Amino acid sequence: MRFQPQPYLTTIAVGLLSLWVGSALADTPTVPFKDPIIINLPPKDLRNLEGRPKAPSRQSVTCIYDDGNLYFEFAIPEGECQLMLSDSSTGEMVVEYFDSAVSEPVYVGYHRTASLTVNTENGNTYAGEW
Repeated sequence: MRFQPQPYLTTIAVGLLSLWVGSALADTPTVPFKDPIIINLPPKDLRNLEGRPKAPSRQSVTCIYDDGNLYFEFAIPEGECQLMLSDSSTGEMVVEYFDSAVSEPVYVGYHRTASLTVNTENGNTYAGEW
């Protein structure tokens, strides 16, 4: 009877591969929330009231955080915006730019807690957190 090393090598290779895949999956970030989070962004600083309704309270800025993306909805668009996100637990800062007239996703990654500041082209600032 001859010794055949192939089955043993195959078993070892499969075992090592499964360990490697398992450790790679362990490093993958998990989705922190199953449902979208809705954040209302009240005005922090209203500098430019031109082009806004006579009742400034009619402006509403809502942000939806879903699967690592933020979606912004402005009742009255205020031009190009700068988003500054600060992760409360890790200290990570994310800065992105978006157009307030379009509700396209702004990818910021996965964060359990964060604070947001949005500066608009009109000179107004909105802030919120989750």
